[in-house]
Amino acid sequence: MALEAALENLRGDLRRFSDVLEGLESTFEHDMPEEGGVKLVETLDERVVELRGYVIEALNSAETALGHEKESREPNQMRRALVHSQQQFLSLQNLFYGEMLKYEDAAELVRFARRAGDRWPGWVHSVFLGLDACRPWLEAASEDYCQAWQELAERATTGPVSLQTTNIGQQISTTRTDSNFISEFGAT
Repeated sequence: MALEAALENLRGDLRRFSDVLEGLESTFEHDMPEEGGVKLVETLDERVVELRGYVIEALNSAETALGHEKESREPNQMRRALVHSQQQFLSLQNLFYGEMLKYEDAAELVRFARRAGDRWPGWVHSVFLGLDACRPWLEAASEDYCQAWQELAERATTGPVSLQTTNIGQQISTTRTDSNFISEFGAT
């Protein structure tokens, strides 16, 4: 796979991840019951907004890297953009796996929804579905970064190849009788 293709895959997967997070933000903004919320719900909302900020930064930098690659501009600028993109993505991963999916917080949110009743259990279920929908895009983007770096490494180690040809040697031809004579002895 070429580097440009790897960067296009990365851009596409980050866009889809951003769309999933946008849907999750909408769940907090428009679908959350207004009555009886708790601090944990507010904290989750802030974390979703922070995740979206990271994915937008990662996406913008990935698009910059792709632009530099397509236009064959400065390879160092392309690498710097890819590095910045991955740094934002790593911050996003740390927040997602370290803060968003803590067992204790999830259990507390479920307990709260059961106690609060009304629309809260359905809303909590929607939030969990939204968080679950993020996982495939996190994994896909991680693989895309690996592929991009592998392409860059291969590019750095292969370098340009030069081929020079010369005509050295002679052409040997035989007549038909000579070739029959040779084949009688099992030589070809």
